[in-house]
Amino acid sequence: MRILSSVMECMPCKECFVCDLILQEQAMKRKGCASNLRLLCCSCGWSMEFFTSAQIGRFFEVNRRFVYASRSVGCGRAAGKRFCGLMNMPPPPRPTPYARHNKEILRAVKKISLETMRDTAREIHDIKPGSDEGIARWKVVDVEPLSKVCIKCREHENDPDTPETTAWRADHRASCKANFKGSAPAMEPEGTLRMFQRSVDLHKLQYDEYYGDGDSKSYSLVKDVYQVYDIEVQKKECVGHVQKRLGTALRKEEIKPIYKRLSEDSLLSKCLDGKTQNQNESLNGMVWGVCQRGCLLVLKYCSWGFMMLSLTLILVQEQLLKCLRVLEFPR
Repeated sequence: MRILSSVMECMPCKECFVCDLILQEQAMKRKGCASNLRLLCCSCGWSMEFFTSAQIGRFFEVNRRFVYASRSVGCGRAAGKRFCGLMNMPPPPRPTPYARHNKEILRAVKKISLETMRDTAREIHDIKPGSDEGIARWKVVDVEPLSKVCIKCREHENDPDTPETTAWRADHRASCKANFKGSAPAMEPEGTLRMFQRSVDLHKLQYDEYYGDGDSKSYSLVKDVYQVYDIEVQKKECVGHVQKRLGTALRKEEIKPIYKRLSEDSLLSKCLDGKTQNQNESLNGMVWGVCQRGCLLVLKYCSWGFMMLSLTLILVQEQLLKCLRVLEFPR
């Protein structure tokens, strides 16, 4: 502000042409990160007000960009507020408008993400049978965020069993954010099963191979998921996990028993493709990089992480530009 004010002092007034302008910030009219500035001529009284950000519909571009950027680096409103204070910047939007921005951003990211995954599925359909052609390994065809927590349910968990409470629970069931009940270790098998079960309806695809570690419980659930099509899902071993088991065993056991166990034809035949779970594990790690840390994560923020990363891994620039267009950001 001081630098901008000193520049304005050297500019002539458009009415009286006297270099007597002052620039003032009107804090009471501030809209989140968008400051309201007033240019006043002390000689003739001419004035003009303007915001420091373009207004797009009912929101200011800088506020939506701030929320979008904060989410992309794994920060929430509290961290953004601290950042603004340290940088001597206007604070972010208040909690209610901040939540509205979050909702719109999730809607846009989800829309483009689903379109991108459908495009990936079409690429798979276009591959000719028996061809060596394939799709890029980092592309995502489906995701399934799971959550055991619903904030609204927690707020009402101690409510007495009255007709009003029963009616609320019935109405809330369709929008409840807790889409999984069970132990944390059971989440991965359940998420895998859901994706396999909907693969035909969603993408007209059948996932005939499953890559996992040796003790994965997911395979037993998906093995016969395509039984109606007379297809049995084949279990493939992650080469990385086999190497890890080898190193662990060598540190604890004699070499000969290890050699016999890890050189069995049944195990080696599952490693012939030389594939790993590295892509999935990398995606999982990156999701937590964009999800807000240090607080309770509800389903919509986990969904944001999965959807955002499914875009980040697929033609980064093109897909993110699509997302910005949906959010009505000028290029």
